[in-house]
Amino acid sequence: YNPKISHSTYKQILSDMLVDEKRSYEEFIKRYRSKYKSEKYLPLWMVVELMSFGQLFTFYRNQHQSIKKSVANEFNIFPLVLDSWLHTINYIRNASAHHVRLWNKPLPVKPKIPDEKHDINWYNPVKINNDHIFVVLCIISYLMNIISPESNWNKNLISLVKKNPEIPIMSMGFPANWLELSFWL
Repeated sequence: YNPKISHSTYKQILSDMLVDEKRSYEEFIKRYRSKYKSEKYLPLWMVVELMSFGQLFTFYRNQHQSIKKSVANEFNIFPLVLDSWLHTINYIRNASAHHVRLWNKPLPVKPKIPDEKHDINWYNPVKINNDHIFVVLCIISYLMNIISPESNWNKNLISLVKKNPEIPIMSMGFPANWLELSFWL
């Protein structure tokens, strides 16, 4: 809990947690409630299971800086970078859910790129721009390589692009030599 969070935001988060619990049919919640009848709120690990990405982002954004730093360290990036990535991903998720065109237009929510001294992979063999959907694909690949290294997400994306050569990927911010970037190797 971040003491700087506004009282109204804090109350809204708690209220949303209760609403999500009531809507849920998860067996683990039923068992918890049958055993711990006097507890008003669920444990955090249960609440996180019920949160939407937007709620999780709001919850994260309102955490104390030390917690944000600890989470960002797991991804070897700075907290401000992770904040911006989550903000961008949250925007992309919501835009996609509402069928907003993303493929060839500038991103209204631009993620921060790690500085060159901290991570050269965002600059070599070409600097990745943060203004089109390609940067989001790089972020997802970066995160997936850490969260689930056995995933084939990046290989599946490469395959999809190769199977559809008629798609003008340059309009999505793909540089000509994008396959040489470490995210796709």
